[in-house]
Amino acid sequence: MIEYIYLQPVHKDFHIVLNFLIEFLRENYGEERLEDFFVKASRYIYQPLIQRVKNNGIVEIEKHLRAIFTKEDGEFHIGYKGQELIFEVIKCPAIWYMKANKIEISKCYCKISTEIVTQIIMKECGYCFSVEYDQHNGRCIQKFWKEDQNDFC
Repeated sequence: MIEYIYLQPVHKDFHIVLNFLIEFLRENYGEERLEDFFVKASRYIYQPLIQRVKNNGIVEIEKHLRAIFTKEDGEFHIGYKGQELIFEVIKCPAIWYMKANKIEISKCYCKISTEIVTQIIMKECGYCFSVEYDQHNGRCIQKFWKEDQNDFC
């Protein structure tokens, strides 16, 4: 099954709407409720991806990231170091699109859109995830690896 997300044309204004939603929820309900909302939404929205990762492994995350960032003209490097998938975003299409349109970016944008969303997807799949991001410059390094008994993801 090809999910809706892969069939649609790029509409980068989505990032602006997401940014406004994040800031609205943060200002009106607080960061804890904001995070709770995106945890629940991620479990629902990304269920097909979660199932593919459970069935086929981390290669499905690689395919997903490659497809989305290629479609949006992001600049990135993706590869493996042993069993660990490393995704380096050199130019985030969301951040740079909002900057080009002079949108004030929520201080929580990368935390929510990357850290919280991806963390819950990977947790649901039995994988660990870490991210170091530089929101101001639209860069990050994401790492994905299979959870084992010694990991505290």
